[in-house]
Amino acid sequence: MLNDHAERLGSGDVLDALQEYLASRTALRRLIRAETELSDSAWNALVELRAEGEQGRSLTPKELASRLQLRSASITALVDKLVRLGHVDRTTSSVDRRGLSLSITDSGIEFIDRHDRAREPEQAVAARLDPTAAELVVRVLDELSSAAGRSFSAAE
Repeated sequence: MLNDHAERLGSGDVLDALQEYLASRTALRRLIRAETELSDSAWNALVELRAEGEQGRSLTPKELASRLQLRSASITALVDKLVRLGHVDRTTSSVDRRGLSLSITDSGIEFIDRHDRAREPEQAVAARLDPTAAELVVRVLDELSSAAGRSFSAAE
C-alpha cells in the first residue's frame, strides 16, 4: 500500500522530479566538459573506443563516425585532438595498410574511468531499488521517452 505522500503525487510531480534530475545531470556534464575541455562527441568517442578495446577490437575512423553520427571532417578533427591529448592511438590498419585503426590508450581509459566515477552516487541509488521499483522506473522512463518522440513528430 502506498503511503499518504505517494498517494498525493500526480503526473506533474513525476515530470517535475524528472526535470530536476535531468537538470542536475546537465549541470554535472557541463562541469565535466569544462574540466576536461572535451565535447560530448569526444567523450562519446572515448566511450565507444573503450568498449571496443574491452573486446580486443579497434575502430576505423569511418566506423567511429558512423556510431557518433558525425561527418568525416568532424571525426578527423575530433580524433586529432584525442590523439594529441594522448587518449587515442591512431595506427595503420593491420588488415588494410591504407586504412587507419583507432584504439583507446591506457591514459584514455584512466581518464574516462576517473570521470565516470561521478556517476557512482546515482548508481548506488539505482542499486538500492527493489526489482519491482526498478521495473516501474524503467517502464515509466521508456514510456516518457516514447511519448516525447511522438509529441515532437506531432508538432512538425
